Amino acid sequence: MPFRDLISRHAFREARREGISVDEIEETYLSPDATRRSSHDDEREIRTRYFRERAIEIVVDTIDGRVVITWRKDLGS
Repeated sequence: MPFRDLISRHAFREARREGISVDEIEETYLSPDATRRSSHDDEREIRTRYFRERAIEIVVDTIDGRVVITWRKDLGS
């Protein structure tokens, strides 16, 4: 299965709006710099990866492994 199939439509739309590439999502998914449990849902975890001046965060469903939400945090200079 191609990695893109693990990204929900909602997460893919958010990523495009935020200027996040599928490659950045895949790197965050496979090699996060930090991982934490969601405080809102026990079946989801948040993975973070740092890319120079920004961080990419994704929410992963721990049951089926799908990426359900993505967002970007600008870290500033």
